[in-house]
Amino acid sequence: MKRRGFQADDYTFGSILKGVARASRYDLGQQVHSLIVKIGYERNVYAGSALLDMYAELGDRDTAFWLLDWMEKEGVMVEDGTFAPLLTFLDNDKFYKLTMQLHYAEGVFDGAVGTRDLATWNSTLAAYVVHDKDEDAFNLFLEVQGFGFEPDIYTYTCSISACFEVKNLGKSFHALVIKRGLE
Repeated sequence: MKRRGFQADDYTFGSILKGVARASRYDLGQQVHSLIVKIGYERNVYAGSALLDMYAELGDRDTAFWLLDWMEKEGVMVEDGTFAPLLTFLDNDKFYKLTMQLHYAEGVFDGAVGTRDLATWNSTLAAYVVHDKDEDAFNLFLEVQGFGFEPDIYTYTCSISACFEVKNLGKSFHALVIKRGLE
């Protein structure tokens, strides 16, 4: 992109960092992070949110929380969607301190109506499963589809986990996974 004379904009790094996370290339993520700082995009909410999401997806809790703290200290106007990747860390003591309780995390999710994507839904679904709120998880699964999102394998994995005690329901979810070609 740079070799062809194209300049980065507010949304460039989101796409790049999603690919980095999907490829599980932490080393490339650090290089992109350095580039973001070098060209002055570190205070850009979209670049910062994409970085936070990448670090969260790659399991680097410390850097994800450090980045969130840094963004807040530097006055970057974080959005509700910025917190979404951190919902997967609900079992972490530091996130408990940040959110105070699952109820607050639900409020963040509910307030992010216009910015929800499948990752946001899946993060909240996973949080419900971690906290044994199986009925809420199942209802959220239904809500995902009601909002027009196509569940992915992660959505189904969380949903199957939520209905672990109800064998027939788990079989139904498994049948949906097979039907949609996600096995």
